[in-house]
Amino acid sequence: MSQQSQGGRILSSGIVSDPQINGGKAILEGTRVPVKIILVDLSQGMSVQEICEEYDLAEDQVKNALNYAAALVP
Repeated sequence: MSQQSQGGRILSSGIVSDPQINGGKAILEGTRVPVKIILVDLSQGMSVQEICEEYDLAEDQVKNALNYAAALVP
């Protein structure tokens, strides 16, 4: 079950949903970067390091996005 954060709901460790950002879709906490863009970039061959550099993220933030996505797959 999700919890409330200051601006929205906590969906997973480091992943939040805020109706004021990206229509309430899952984003990396403290950023405006959607989880979906991380997954798309990885699927198109970008490395974790390249994603971190592109969006000014820490490696743990990318891992949080992957863990969140993995938890959604039955």
